[in-house]
Amino acid sequence: MWKTKSREALISYLVYIKDQTEKNSSLVNMDELANVAIVMTNQGEKNPQKDNVHFTPVYGNKYNLVQTFPGYEWLLLDSVYIQNMANNTEKQKWHKFFSRLGVTDFITVRPVHVELDSESVKESAWSSLEQLYPEDFSQGCVIEDYSCDEIRDLLKSNKCPQKYELQMKSLCECLDQVWDTQFVRYTKTKLIRKDNKQERDVESSFCIWLKTCDWLPAIEVKAEVSSNDIIKYTEEICHMKPSALYYPFPDIVKLLYYTVTYVDVNFSTDKSTFAKFLGLKFEVSLDDLINSLKKWGQRSDADTPSRFPTSHQHIMSFYNHLSENLTKKQIQDLLDKEPVIFVPVMTRGYDKGDLFKQKFDVDVAGQMLCRQEVWWEDKTGLFQKYQEILTEIHADIGNKKILSSYLKYSVSSGLREFFKTGRIQMCPDVEEYAELLVHVASAQNRVESETLQDVMKILSMIGELMYIDENDPEKDTKQLVCDSKKKKILNIFKGQNIIPTKRKTWTSLENKPLMADSKEYENIFENHEKVHFVLVEEQVQRRKYTSEGGSYKINTEAMMSVIRMCEIEDLSAIVEEQIIFDMYIPCPKLQAYMVQCVPLLQKFLYNNYGSVYNYGSIYQNLIAAGIVETLAKLRCVETNKLEVKYWFKHDQDIYAIRPENCTLKNEEFIFHKDSVESYGEINKVIARVFSNNDSGCFRELRNFLTDVHSCILGQTHETIDRCLNRYNAGYMPDAEVVWSVPAPVLPEPEPEPEPEPEPEHVGEAVMEEGNIKDKEGGEQGENKPKEQEPNQMRAWPPMSDGKTHAPRAKMNRENKESKVWPPPKAPDYMKSVKDLPSGVRVMEDRPEGDQQSSEYGTQIYRRPGQEQYGESEHQEYEDGQMPVSALDRRAQHPIYQDGRSSYPFQDGNRPIPFLEEITPNMDQDRGQTLHPKGDGEHPSTSYQGSVPLVEHAGSHGNREDNQNRQHQEGAYYSTPRRDGGVPIPEQDGSSLGKRRRESGGSDSSQTQPSAKKPDLRLGMPVWEQELGEYEEEELASSAGLKLPTSLLMPSSDKISEMPEIGRLGELTVYQYLLNEMDQNPTVTFVNWCNEDEELGQPYDFEVGVVTEDKEFTVYIEVKSTLSSTKEIFEISYPQIKFAQENKDKFHVYRIFNADNPDKVRLVRIQNLAEKINAKQVRLCLLI
Repeated sequence: MWKTKSREALISYLVYIKDQTEKNSSLVNMDELANVAIVMTNQGEKNPQKDNVHFTPVYGNKYNLVQTFPGYEWLLLDSVYIQNMANNTEKQKWHKFFSRLGVTDFITVRPVHVELDSESVKESAWSSLEQLYPEDFSQGCVIEDYSCDEIRDLLKSNKCPQKYELQMKSLCECLDQVWDTQFVRYTKTKLIRKDNKQERDVESSFCIWLKTCDWLPAIEVKAEVSSNDIIKYTEEICHMKPSALYYPFPDIVKLLYYTVTYVDVNFSTDKSTFAKFLGLKFEVSLDDLINSLKKWGQRSDADTPSRFPTSHQHIMSFYNHLSENLTKKQIQDLLDKEPVIFVPVMTRGYDKGDLFKQKFDVDVAGQMLCRQEVWWEDKTGLFQKYQEILTEIHADIGNKKILSSYLKYSVSSGLREFFKTGRIQMCPDVEEYAELLVHVASAQNRVESETLQDVMKILSMIGELMYIDENDPEKDTKQLVCDSKKKKILNIFKGQNIIPTKRKTWTSLENKPLMADSKEYENIFENHEKVHFVLVEEQVQRRKYTSEGGSYKINTEAMMSVIRMCEIEDLSAIVEEQIIFDMYIPCPKLQAYMVQCVPLLQKFLYNNYGSVYNYGSIYQNLIAAGIVETLAKLRCVETNKLEVKYWFKHDQDIYAIRPENCTLKNEEFIFHKDSVESYGEINKVIARVFSNNDSGCFRELRNFLTDVHSCILGQTHETIDRCLNRYNAGYMPDAEVVWSVPAPVLPEPEPEPEPEPEPEHVGEAVMEEGNIKDKEGGEQGENKPKEQEPNQMRAWPPMSDGKTHAPRAKMNRENKESKVWPPPKAPDYMKSVKDLPSGVRVMEDRPEGDQQSSEYGTQIYRRPGQEQYGESEHQEYEDGQMPVSALDRRAQHPIYQDGRSSYPFQDGNRPIPFLEEITPNMDQDRGQTLHPKGDGEHPSTSYQGSVPLVEHAGSHGNREDNQNRQHQEGAYYSTPRRDGGVPIPEQDGSSLGKRRRESGGSDSSQTQPSAKKPDLRLGMPVWEQELGEYEEEELASSAGLKLPTSLLMPSSDKISEMPEIGRLGELTVYQYLLNEMDQNPTVTFVNWCNEDEELGQPYDFEVGVVTEDKEFTVYIEVKSTLSSTKEIFEISYPQIKFAQENKDKFHVYRIFNADNPDKVRLVRIQNLAEKINAKQVRLCLLI
């Protein structure tokens, strides 16, 4: 009757019924409705109880049946019922409604009544049962079967064979997910005979198709050795019956490797009930293993061993398993009667196809030999490696096959016992290893890395063979044998150069080589021609060596026992030292520092290195060594001379004398007077003493001391308690003896001089240049002078005390002409010059036109319009700007060798960025500084001492910016251009990436019409010459850089510790490079050369880079500054030379604002040599 209804009517019926059912479920009998309901499908109107109708993804079905299984014609429910429906809840209601009518998400299993007889059973799924129960089918039978048309058609008549593998994988995974909840009940059914109604349990057709069809994806691997000695390896995807496949458990793969076939499907768990239902093999028995081993060793010819390709790891695992599970009798029978010992052979190559798609690494082919054909115990593999040499001396040894070298054998008592039980000859003796060492060392003139590894293996092997257990009941007898072997070994070594040295040469025992157990002593004597240090390992090669799978692991203790047997001593045991110093005096300052520092050190060591399980309890070892008593008597003294003499006990002609900054002698901490203020060096020595020669403790302790030092001196806002908590060092039990240092004996303070009376103030002020106006009619300072504050002379010439005093009365003094010229210099003249305020500079007068340096008097002057020192002292400027021309700063402050100004602070907080904004105004030929003339004629100034500087045209702060600031702030003069004008300043940018900068001047002669033209007799300034176009590459800024908080310094001490600024910059770059290595696969390693101490190399970092065609190392030098605009930095001649040699592999990383996390920037200069040659970066010699 439904056939007479229209499509719309049938749809409306179901819509109405669904709505009523949701209102009242008792209105409709869903079972009756399911038998008559007609639904719309992609193949017309269908009844879900008669036809297998399936949901589409539109209804929330997680299976896209058409795309996943294109080999079957799926009957899909039409989406007309939920058109234009965005509500997922409503879609779920429709899914539930149609599910009750019989629509399914996946395959459909239906009960089917099947009648069979002797003929029809042969074409059915139960054909295999006919031979087992022929009488059941002869009389006819009935099976209440569970059938699945989708499974049958997908497995046996798939309509898309080109995608059969993917379909079968998906089918297996889908069934595995829902097997226990939906389909496991359909596997068993009943067979009923028609004659007597006897029942028998049988499997359903649904179950039989899944178990017997060749449908399950698997990987079949074949490996063989061809007649031309090439290993051929192939992998094929096949479809096999589940019962013929192994489940790829790691234990099974480790034992049978590629010799069996594994299922290639990802089951949900290793204990999948669906996989067990299919009949996959989940285990392997000992009989299976023994039969497999015999099968691999079967010989077609009795005299020709069979060749079996596999891997070292597989054969090792196989023998280990047999050793652990076979009895002694079974092992002897197996090894005695059958060729089951795998011995690798040389092959000409490998034919493996695509290496990236291989599931098994078949890397070796071996002969299957009997026990009489092998010799087991050479774990080093060196007899095989040097077989040609050994054949000339010992033909029998050279011809024997050595197993362990091929098997990459690691020490395993179980496996050794296995072959020992099988009565295999075990190993060479120590005399043969000693002879091998002589021949290995004589094979090369210099020590190569590979040869060094071979020597270490031999020494380690000799040590293991000569080891005697203390609890061995035959200890005395074995000791006699060992002494006899020792004499034979020393006799073999006599006169032979068999000891590798750190000079990469060989030496003999007669030259008394030494073990360099002290890095400090080694550095002292490493260049002495009579001193030879034993080279026992190279770190890089050792790591590479030990990472190789199956390699013999060098036993360091055994190797060292042989070295001791050869009477090779430790360097520290034969070196004596003597401290040489002049008369010394107490150092209260450092004594006070130690008083505060030592209790904090104790807390740090107690909490971080006090446990026996933490680095062997460094804290307890120090106490045991008497550190408490030593500290109780400790005195800090300083001396003018501090040297240490080192010499050898057995040969006093071998000695060295070295200057030291500080050292500890008994209860005296002796410091050189020049290092008393070098807290970085002091903390380094303290960390070395208290770290007990532990490198990790030394580094952590040094960082801790750096932070504690800042807290003690008040250079940070962090308190000592907070610093201790940050280092997990806040706890100390009351019962613990507190480490203490005697308090310093402070000298009595000298009485202060009487204050000078203040002069009477009047209304009119007369200043040096007349720029301060009358108090009543002009400007006046904001700060009033404090009453009763003494006026003391703090520098020569006297400078402002930082306050705004009332102007003094104009006094008429008689100016008498001095009879002495130049005038005499005041006491402590040079010290006073260093302490001059920022607004004052020193000039050396010379006659105009005189090009030679001549000594004239010194003038101290102030530029017109410039504020007094006291007024500018408390004034802050943004971005390091100063009301002083950057060109004048050379004259204001003498320059140290490290590039610092002698007067580093403008106020109490901000450092003057001297050298940060300097415009190099030097003649290219004469190295003299040009000073344009203002109101007075000021000749050029020359400077004593030179500072090599580098100026890069792409710096953040440019010269035009400085000139613009000078103009805005009333600067006395501006840097001229060639045409006499003043260039227009550029706008400063701070965006990341590369910024193009052109350093040539612009035509802006009318910007400053009143500016005077410079004196061009000495040539144009270097910065006025046009430089090439240069792109500055900014790598990261504040958001992408992480500053190490432990080294961040307060503003009051930023420039005073230049090495700390350098280390701060290096730490920042180190963190950046490590982050790059994590994110960039082309970066293979990052080595910070100065992590422990400054090595003096022309670079700070080594970065390994690998590309598609090559692998190389990039060298990075870090230049740090606290400024945001400093264009110039120091560079040494070795660094310039190194940059020329390595060209594009040498980079300069420039850190701006090194102490400011919010403004820090990282800029890179690539290929410094090229930039210098192209004049994009210039070298400047500052005299």
